[in-house]
Amino acid sequence: MAHPPALPALGDYVAPNLILTGIDVDEIPDGAIPTDEQIVRECHRRKTFEKQSEVMPINAADAAAAEIRYNSVLMRRNNGGMVLVHPDLMAMFDPDLMAIFETLRDGQKEIKDRQQAQQLAHERLQVEVQEGHARLQRAIYDVNTKLDASIRANAARSVNRSIRYNQPDLAFGILPKIIAGHPFVDPPPNVPGVDFNNQVYQVGANPPNGLFPLNFREFGNMRIDVANSPSRLRGLFWFYNDPRLFIPNNATNERCSEGWDNFKRYIRK
Repeated sequence: MAHPPALPALGDYVAPNLILTGIDVDEIPDGAIPTDEQIVRECHRRKTFEKQSEVMPINAADAAAAEIRYNSVLMRRNNGGMVLVHPDLMAMFDPDLMAIFETLRDGQKEIKDRQQAQQLAHERLQVEVQEGHARLQRAIYDVNTKLDASIRANAARSVNRSIRYNQPDLAFGILPKIIAGHPFVDPPPNVPGVDFNNQVYQVGANPPNGLFPLNFREFGNMRIDVANSPSRLRGLFWFYNDPRLFIPNNATNERCSEGWDNFKRYIRK
């Protein structure tokens, strides 16, 4: 008596246009005696092949391998894990037939590896599509936000163009932020009556209270406040991030006067 070779574990049967699932069988090591549960599962695999072959022909080598394996397992059980050295029985383990087993096992592993690779590729593609969709939604949102801010700014400028110096108390149209970002990280400190709340303002945001003059009267008062003009003009430049409002640090009175002229033009056109 001699030990038969080990039998590999087998999972789904995968062939062109055919996948049989739920027919897994365990590996049976060299000399191991199959358990009742293993016998039941081996029988289920064999019967599944038989039933399927009645509907759709299965590869002859695959069908033969299933039959050979089942009989091999039964022989192990009946002979206590051993096999009689008899030509008819040893034919079950002919090298050519065992080569078929190896080919089947390797082929199934390759198919499973390819399926896993395809699944990973599909999952990566899904992630890329989702990320692309998120970027597209963000881009659409940004475009719509900027468009809305531009419409509001044009409406405010239209109001401001209609106001004359002899109408000092008519309210200005307040311009929202149109250009994203800020020209430098931190807002200028010590702008009288203004609290930037240490935040980054997005496109469409209105300036914080006290930064934008409410009317020509307040505009005039801000302009003649020489001590605070540099920081206030820097605050306006920081909020709107528009190069037309640029004002250097420690700007002179003359440069601040020019800055207020630039701001007046900015809110009107």
